[in-house]
Amino acid sequence: NEMRQALLQRWGVEDRHIKVLKNSQATARAVKEALDELREAGQHDLVFVYYGGHGARQRSGDDETIEACWVLHDSTNGQEGCDGGFLVSRIRDRLAKSKAKHVLLAVDSCFSGSIGSRGGEQAAETSTGCKLSRPSKLFLAAGNDRTQVNDADASGHSPFAGAILKELK
Repeated sequence: NEMRQALLQRWGVEDRHIKVLKNSQATARAVKEALDELREAGQHDLVFVYYGGHGARQRSGDDETIEACWVLHDSTNGQEGCDGGFLVSRIRDRLAKSKAKHVLLAVDSCFSGSIGSRGGEQAAETSTGCKLSRPSKLFLAAGNDRTQVNDADASGHSPFAGAILKELK
């Protein structure tokens, strides 16, 4: 995994601080447990979470709210809905509770922009030149909350993953 190697070699992240869930390992339970482990992050830590996989949307409840999810290995509807998927609102809430000084979530999936919106509202755009001296929670998304995104190209990576890797290396 190139991202893992970049974190180990260039950024000096200790192997024990990296958790990779691929294919059959990426179940709803495993993702929940991995996100719950982030509670151990301290006030001087930086947490980086990258999700590259399928995303879906479905109507939620009587109010016709559209909710997005990560479609995981054990999701029951495949790529067509969120049954068994991990709802984006649950991910956002878990990361918001982290005590880490900085949290960066990069999502490379269809409808990934919904991580930064609540109740159909778009997240406010922010400046990219800011210094991170104060605590921050940042979300990077491959697309908005209504679109599908490109899969892997000839490099074997999506355009979004390629850009993240370029910056990490």
